[in-house]
Amino acid sequence: MRADPRRLLAALVAVVTGLTLAACGTASPRTADVDGLVQPAGGKDVPYCGAHMLRGRMAPAEPADGGRQAMLRLTNTFAGACVLQGYGELRLIGPEGQSLPTAMRRTSGAVPDPLVLDPGERAGMLLRWGTTAAPSERGAAQCQPDPAYLLVSPAHDNDRFRVNWPFGPVCRNGLFQLTAFQPI
Repeated sequence: MRADPRRLLAALVAVVTGLTLAACGTASPRTADVDGLVQPAGGKDVPYCGAHMLRGRMAPAEPADGGRQAMLRLTNTFAGACVLQGYGELRLIGPEGQSLPTAMRRTSGAVPDPLVLDPGERAGMLLRWGTTAAPSERGAAQCQPDPAYLLVSPAHDNDRFRVNWPFGPVCRNGLFQLTAFQPI
């Protein structure tokens, strides 16, 4: 029995149409604006979260293979909603106020979606770091001084705020592997 070419063509069209529709997603309900604001669907413009709008703290997480990890938790302390997007910048600060080597490696190449944080809502970024010294670091006993705190600068803001750092040295020249901010 031979297949009918019209039926094969119809089946092929149905499969291609189904795959095309399945690949389509819905548009994000919150889109970025060129003025540094984000507009939720049907709502008002919302400013990006600045350092003065956020409070941060570190929370321990399960140990990672060959290192440690913790969650940087940010809370919106502003009177209104604000938008947090991406990774921001981190800087380790030593016990005497000196800047320590700090490097960041993002775990995803994708552009993160903006997060609209209402007052009191939180977002988190997972940080992973090594506990063994790199060959370029002086002394195998400790790779660098214990940081006293972390300076955090949200994306779209040059100001920083301070978060206590209770986890000891960050080896490999202060290298963090980190995720983008996620809702928590």
